[in-house]
Amino acid sequence: MARIELRDAIIRIKDGLSGTAAIDDAGVGAGVTDVDIDTVALNTEDTELVPVGARFTISTETGTPVHTVTARTPASMSPTTNIQFTPALAAEVDEVQSIAIYVPTVSGGTFTLTISLLGLSPFTTANIAFDATAATIEAAIDTAAGIAAVPGFSAGDIAVTGGDLVTTPVVLTFSGNSVDGQNHGLTTIDGALLTGGGSAGAITTTTNGSGVQDGNSLTFLPQQIEVKIGDGNLTWTVNREFEYLLDRGDLDTVREGDQVPLDVTLDMVYEFITTGTSETITPYDALNGIGGAEEWVSSSDDACEPYAVDLEVEHDPPCGSEESEITTLTDFRYDTLEADLSAATVVATGRCNTVLPSVVRE
Repeated sequence: MARIELRDAIIRIKDGLSGTAAIDDAGVGAGVTDVDIDTVALNTEDTELVPVGARFTISTETGTPVHTVTARTPASMSPTTNIQFTPALAAEVDEVQSIAIYVPTVSGGTFTLTISLLGLSPFTTANIAFDATAATIEAAIDTAAGIAAVPGFSAGDIAVTGGDLVTTPVVLTFSGNSVDGQNHGLTTIDGALLTGGGSAGAITTTTNGSGVQDGNSLTFLPQQIEVKIGDGNLTWTVNREFEYLLDRGDLDTVREGDQVPLDVTLDMVYEFITTGTSETITPYDALNGIGGAEEWVSSSDDACEPYAVDLEVEHDPPCGSEESEITTLTDFRYDTLEADLSAATVVATGRCNTVLPSVVRE
């Protein structure tokens, strides 16, 4: 049996929500707190209904923060829905690419640039003089054949700064509304028509673009509450069965018997609960899937099994050199539950559909 002192720990009660969706909203950007989504596929009874309290990440967002759904409109898909969430979307980062000077020298001729924007076919500029200024290169990009296929493109969306490639590198910044906040393909340069014995310099990405765009994918994570423990313990018992075989009455060999579920006792006084939404969800609600947790999904992969949750304890010592530790007890179902909401106490005893807890040390 292991006994965890929870005074300096956070315990999370988590459900089994998972699924995906896609943004269907052209108005996304830094600071936004609601988006329209479609193609929602969830492991819920209503597979298109996003629960209030659902947590999600967005594939292209800077830093991949975790958002929590605080409201949804309408109540069901038709076929898109609007979700409100916290925190707001992170700031976008614009793609920046740099073209190095000629190697070793070029004295004449022309070159072309081929731009590869995310999700679109590449387009190539007309011939550009070897010593063209940044403004001339930008104008060549703005008037390139195929630029019209870029939705909403305006002159200067790909800003060009720097020199003439003879003595000073050129920098492309993808900062306009049609191209900002995206991780684009690397621009290529064709210097076959350059003269003077040199060749075009290398092109490198100095800053990868990132940000939320229409069509980006959402990945839903388990709903959870975080409970700050004032006092209490979490104990579990690992049960093992062995069959001892005899040879003419003497002990001979041992065989492992049937697996036995993990016994768990949760006895706690909680100080406060964090949900990420305005709803009040008590540990009692979460353990039963009722009240504020009525849209929670069982942590079990088998929909025919009774409702279960995962218990996760994060212990982060406030001082010293002790390692942080996260212990997860999967698919917990209580056999007995004593709750005193006025005293903020919960005592639950039950079992997990696993033989050992999962422990991760950082």
